[in-house]
Order: sequence, then structure tokens, then C-alpha cells
Amino acid sequence: MGTPVRKGANGFDKGSPQCDHTTKALQKRYSLGLGGDTVPTHLVNLDALIKREDFESGPNAVGKVGEKITFNATQLEIGAFFYSVLRKPSFQRETSNWSPNQIVEFVRSFLDGELIPSVILWRSKETNNVFLIDGSHRISALIAWVNDDYGDGAISRDFWGTVPPAQATLHRKTQELMNQIIGTYRDIRSPSSSQGIPSPLIMSRAFSASTRQPPTQSVEGDAEIAEKSFLTINSNPAIIDKNKLAIIKARRKPNAIATRALMRAGTGYPYWGKFPKAQDIATLASETYELLFGQIIDIGTRVADVPRAGQPYSAEAFTMLLDMVNIFNGVTDAMWQESKSKSKHPKQAINPLPDDSDGNATLMFIEKVQKVARLAISPETRDGSLGLDQVVYSYGENGKFYPTAFIASLKFAKELTDSERYDFLKIRLVFEDFLAENKSFAYSVEGGQ
Repeated sequence: MGTPVRKGANGFDKGSPQCDHTTKALQKRYSLGLGGDTVPTHLVNLDALIKREDFESGPNAVGKVGEKITFNATQLEIGAFFYSVLRKPSFQRETSNWSPNQIVEFVRSFLDGELIPSVILWRSKETNNVFLIDGSHRISALIAWVNDDYGDGAISRDFWGTVPPAQATLHRKTQELMNQIIGTYRDIRSPSSSQGIPSPLIMSRAFSASTRQPPTQSVEGDAEIAEKSFLTINSNPAIIDKNKLAIIKARRKPNAIATRALMRAGTGYPYWGKFPKAQDIATLASETYELLFGQIIDIGTRVADVPRAGQPYSAEAFTMLLDMVNIFNGVTDAMWQESKSKSKHPKQAINPLPDDSDGNATLMFIEKVQKVARLAISPETRDGSLGLDQVVYSYGENGKFYPTAFIASLKFAKELTDSERYDFLKIRLVFEDFLAENKSFAYSVEGGQ
């Protein structure tokens, strides 16, 4: 890379007039209140509440024929038999796409006898475990209410080990909203007469909690049929994001594994767990996540500093990480996604991205993302980082984060480094002042302008 660029976070020697100027200017200009309405909608992490298991756990994993599977809320308590055999497919997306309001509203609809969609189940004849083919978020919402765990309860803490601050905050927000609108499962399940006669609504909900069964349908056939059913159900973009569905279909490819590892900082369910270098992948993903997002991931605080790559608990983070993995590893959509249409005219030969058999390709994919991130945003200047301040490069005037602008800033840093364009430092002050004063220029690409 040539002579290392040993500069401060804004590109100038620490203590120099230029460094002091830009630091003070940015603090004054961008001490933005990033809490409240300016932060993207945050979603509750319920991924720990239903265990995952591989459909391919045995050659005789054949579903039971002609069986109707039913259950009620009481069977979702920790220690209940049905809860102990409940599973979701190992490849399924994370159960973290519902907001606190959605969780509370679904539990209310269930308790108040309103119409809710059917849950689709498949029972393995070999293990007797019951898989959720469709309805993971719905049943997880009920489990969360029954066990008072919205991402920071006993089940989640056992699963995650250390619960991130943002996840704990969302747990409390959901808990407070649930208690305000509905009440705890314990209070509804056993309404106390010590505070007077329970209202008809409380009694009705207590009856539903004890007796109402979510509508269910069962898939008959082997594991292959069950997986095909899952993919067919979720092929509708309104049900699951197209990128997440593509990741599920290509779940053995290194870009898919790398994206999932980065999204969860190497924690949670180990999609890469069978690889000899599984721990190496987890460690590298954790380090890269820390580099991208930093420590500041709490919600609703007013701070001058911001997560470098936006909020990891936002719906756009997954797509951004997938784009980063693909862009910095030279992977095009045609190399890893299934093509639904066949052209009459032969195109240039495409080398399909092979599955990762041992974890080495996944490690390489994450390493390339980490390398570019170090060049662009690492606070450790000994790595030759430009330390591009993302408040200038990727955040709008109202505190909105623009993923495309963030990726562009990483590509910009890589191109400068590859071409050894250190003359950029001479005009950096003017350039970043221009971006700071003309925020629309920095993120106009996001809107296709």
C-alpha cells in the first residue's frame, strides 16, 4: 500500500490546526439528536425463543401422515412438553422482524379471539420434533409473552450469553408496552380476586390463554417436501424480503454464511457450526461487526457520536451487509442467485459461486470486508486508516443513515489506497467541508439522483 497514512481520525495529524478545525466544526455542526423519530424503526430480537434444528438430521426424517397438531399458550411455557419439541428449520431467517407494536397487537388479537393466519407445522417421524414451516414470528410472540422474554429474558440470556444494549432496551420497551395494554401472562393466566372481581375482558383473555389453539395446518411427507413447502410459502416478497429468501436458498455459499455471521456478530445460531474453522469465523465476524458498528448501538439516546454503519437493529442492515460482502468479493447476483428466466441469446459465461465446504471461503469473504473497513473507518490510525467520519459521509441532516453512501465511502477509501492517492489529504478539509455543507450531494445516490 506504500507509506502508511498515520493520521488522526479526520485525516490530519492529531493536535494540528487542521485536525482541531474539522473536529470542532463537526461537533458543532453535527451534534445531532439521533433518538426518537430520526432513528430507523427498531425490531425486537426473538430469535432465541425457538430452537433450531437441521431438517437433514437423519435419513428417516419423514413427517407423520394424517396427523393434526394442536397446542395452546400454556404449552409454550418453559418446561412444557410441546415447547421442548418445538423447532424451526436451521436455515430459516432470524426471528427479528417485528416491532414492539406488532408483537403486542398479535398477542392481543390472539387473546381477543380475532382471526389470525394458520401456523404450518411438520413433525419428524424420526425425532418427534415439531418444525414451524410458517408462523415463526407469530408463535415466538406468544412464547415471548408467556415467558416474559422479549430478547433479554432467561431464554435469550442463556442463548446469547451477553445481550447487546439495544436488544435489552427493546426488551424493556416491549415489556412495558405489553404490560400496559394487555398485562403479564401470569396476571392474565391467574387473575387475582384480591384486588376485586376481574373485568369481563380479563376473564375472557384468561380463558383464551388456557384454551384457545392457534389454527394449524400440517405438512405431510419427508424433509425435502417440508423444505420445499417452506420455500414456496415464503416466495411471496410480502412475506419475506427477497434478499433473505435468496440467502436461505443459497445458504451453503460463502457470501450467505458471511452475511449471517456478520449480522449477528458471530453469535446466535452458528450456521457455520459444522466447519472445522467455525470458531475462527465467529471471532472474525465479531471483530468486523465491532469495527463496522462500534459500541454505540443503544436506542433513544441523544449523542454526538453515531454507529459508523448505522443501527444494526434496523431492517436495512442485513441488505447493506450482503451488498458489502458481495461487492468487496467481486460476487454478482448471477453468480449465486437462482435465475428464473432463460435468455434466448447466450451471454458471457458466468462462473457460479461454489458452496463452502470447510469454512475457508467464508473466512476469506469476511476478511476482505474487514480489510476495506479498516482502511476507511477504523479509529486505529496505525492500520493506515483514513478514519472517514460517517456523520459527514453517510448521515443526512436529519440523522438518517444512508447505506449506499456508507458503502460508497468504503469504495472511495479503497480506491484511494489502491492508487496511493495521498494527495487527497491535502484537499480533505475542503472536500469534507463541502460534504458537510451540502449533505444532499453525499447521499443523492440513495434516491437514484
